[in-house]
Amino acid sequence: MNYTTTTSFESKLAPGLVIKVRKRSQEQRAKLNDNSAGILTGIRDAARKIAPLQDEAKDAEEAAKLEPCSCLLHEHSPVLINAVAPELTAHLCNKCPCRSARYREGLLNSLADAREQYHNLRRDKYYPALIRWAVKEVSGIEIDGIPITLDTIFELPDEVVDEIGQEIDNLSSLTVAEQLGFKSPGTSSAPEAGLTEIVATVI
Repeated sequence: MNYTTTTSFESKLAPGLVIKVRKRSQEQRAKLNDNSAGILTGIRDAARKIAPLQDEAKDAEEAAKLEPCSCLLHEHSPVLINAVAPELTAHLCNKCPCRSARYREGLLNSLADAREQYHNLRRDKYYPALIRWAVKEVSGIEIDGIPITLDTIFELPDEVVDEIGQEIDNLSSLTVAEQLGFKSPGTSSAPEAGLTEIVATVI
């Protein structure tokens, strides 16, 4: 058996770009976690801010579904109601303004800010640290006519850098969710309810 310490993948957003990365050993994971402990704490705190806000927004949306429909279709057009299929009537009622969720003032802005903070920490802090640690070699494309190198990888568009960071995280035996203390998708419940869902949905 020949164990290799590296693996490679090709970017989907930058065709031809091949990234060779180090596989994480137990010791390497421990060192990476120590080096990125502050970053992971920030991500965990951001996820904790999202959870209650997201639950509150969901509760408002569920409550709106229970409100009686008082749209113009019901009040002024009984003939039209009888003329259309019940499924269409139900669809129209679900979409009418009287069924709109009534969010607490500032809730959606707070949720958007918390999600942005979470994404920014991953994009601006965690992924760069992960890429600097894991990437051993890059090849296949040029930047300004010069073959790409480890020193110029961050000159790529943000979405490509994000893709590389996320793919490295996916290839690793320990994902960012697991580093944060969450269970992997499909296993038992997370230690802190709601946080696994946050990691899965806000990324």
